[in-house]
Amino acid sequence: MLRHLALLTSLLFILNLSLGLLNNGSILGTIEEAAVTVTASLPYCPRIYIIPEHRIPPTNNNSLEIHVDIRRQNSSTIIYDTTVTTDNEGKATICPIDAALITDVYYDVLVKGLSHLRRIFPGQKFIGAGAGFTLDLKDPVLFAGDSHPSSDNYVNSLDISYEILKLYTSDLRADLNRDTIVNSLEFPTLISHLYQFGDH
Repeated sequence: MLRHLALLTSLLFILNLSLGLLNNGSILGTIEEAAVTVTASLPYCPRIYIIPEHRIPPTNNNSLEIHVDIRRQNSSTIIYDTTVTTDNEGKATICPIDAALITDVYYDVLVKGLSHLRRIFPGQKFIGAGAGFTLDLKDPVLFAGDSHPSSDNYVNSLDISYEILKLYTSDLRADLNRDTIVNSLEFPTLISHLYQFGDH
């Protein structure tokens, strides 16, 4: 019984001490000082809209694996890069891009398709466009022909050899027009870009 009484007395002492500190503001002051204000910006999650050339059929057939680089304008400094697959309309979401990385209004966006030459879309607006804006990059189209797995951003004999090697297969890299079969229809597109580099 004495042990319980001593414990109860100790608890009352601690309670009184706590109330006294609360009343004179010591604990409240400590709590207020410990409060931290956190401000966070939502990440950028833009939609990208891109069209590859010479698809058969020409509508609802724009799905493509693309690599996207976002660079400071007129610079080689990459602030974000990712690989996504667009839907049949040619659209995909690239997300999340840390808002802390977006410090300028305009950026250059570089897009390379699975078997396409990389294209530069300069001066795309980010700041002020909203967190979920659309990068409308459908014009000009992505040129097909860089089908060799080296993906060297150049259409040359390596690409011709690869197309011949994959004739009459359903190889996605070699099926430039995405009609589900690699055949002679790929060659006019490839030849039209022979000895052409990307980054135009």
